[in-house]
Amino acid sequence: MRPELIRSSGTAAADASATANPQPLEQPQPVQEDQSLGFLNHDPKLADTGLFQPLVEPRHQLKADSPLLYRLQQLDSPLDQLPPPSEPVETQPPLSSEEITAGVSQANENLVQNLVSFAKGLPEFSSLPMSDKKLLLQHHWLGLNVWEISNNSVPYNGYIRFSDTFRLHESHSSQHSRSFSSRAGQQMRTFIRRLTSLQVTRLEFLLLKAIFLLDADAQTEWSNREAIDAAQNCYLVELAKVCGDPTRKSTLLMLFGTLSAMKIHSVGFWASVIERTKYLPQPLLSEMLEFSLKPQESDLL
Repeated sequence: MRPELIRSSGTAAADASATANPQPLEQPQPVQEDQSLGFLNHDPKLADTGLFQPLVEPRHQLKADSPLLYRLQQLDSPLDQLPPPSEPVETQPPLSSEEITAGVSQANENLVQNLVSFAKGLPEFSSLPMSDKKLLLQHHWLGLNVWEISNNSVPYNGYIRFSDTFRLHESHSSQHSRSFSSRAGQQMRTFIRRLTSLQVTRLEFLLLKAIFLLDADAQTEWSNREAIDAAQNCYLVELAKVCGDPTRKSTLLMLFGTLSAMKIHSVGFWASVIERTKYLPQPLLSEMLEFSLKPQESDLL
């Protein structure tokens, strides 16, 4: 996020139709039509798969006090509450590396699709040049996926919750290290605890999601940087009203720096998945990964 903003270092939720374990990594996921960053004509219908079954009652109730907040409410896709485990987590058999990789990968595919739908629903984003829209999504999808997963895991109860149907408990972290590094897990859990202590509201979460998406860094060549800044400012103004306290607003904006740092572990996870498995991402995620896994000039500065 730019210095003046204090820089520190989907549509609907997925239908709970899957009752089976994630698909074997050797098999490619079903390809949806027109699934790429030509996203203005793309409105994916998501189907989540995983190891746990969701409930149907929404976790969050929003009160929209302005047209912008009402629009964000319409774009929101909160997860439903999960029932408690049927047996103590200590007695549950650990998941295999393949199950973890498949669950995390499937969750991220759905999150990317939801992010595209969210972005399309923001008029300020949709009015930007196509090249800028693509770059914003490519630069921020990793951090925004972490943002979504972390908020889905609040209040923290030992689980990182990746989707309606897939979650990992901290007591199994050492057994997950081959597919999901202990350091990445520790950093994410620390971040989730931080969000829990801050008591980030759903409105704050949605506003920050839009603000983080519309952040134009100084190193990238944008077609219309001024338009991106103006779009982001709409949500910054609304965040100031929702927070009330300038100190709280500044504290929340500083979370963007933590997300940026956590992207390093996300890149490492995906590089490992591509190298050691036969996982074939869907076209939209594949396009994002192609951008994220190549060295970026800004990462070397």
